[in-house]
Amino acid sequence: MADTHGARPHVPPKGTTSEREAQWLSPGPLAKVTLPPATVAALCGAVLSAGGVLVAEAAGEGMAVFPDADGETVPKLARFVGALGGSLVLLRGEPGLKWTVNSAAMGDALPLMRRIKQQFDPAGTLNPGRYFSGI
Repeated sequence: MADTHGARPHVPPKGTTSEREAQWLSPGPLAKVTLPPATVAALCGAVLSAGGVLVAEAAGEGMAVFPDADGETVPKLARFVGALGGSLVLLRGEPGLKWTVNSAAMGDALPLMRRIKQQFDPAGTLNPGRYFSGI
């Protein structure tokens, strides 16, 4: 399936950095992607056409890095992944880009997260404002 979109399997030689570890060392935004396994081929094509590198971790789950991404590449891909029924969360990137992508991935979970934070930290003393929307 991935071959039709230009993706190739790669197994690093023993004793070398794994592809997943190499992504953390690469420049550019780094994202965790999850989606229904039946849509993986479409994701492969989208990541490759965006100039990214995708490393599958399990069926429907992987990491993508975008060494030469502009400010619109990752949000556009995040919307595409959302339309496939999945999610893309930025693990590394410029703060504004992380805010844009990750707050959109939250969907309607934000009110629930606020209620949980309020229940366990009513005074708001634990890492105030560190998470999305000032949680």
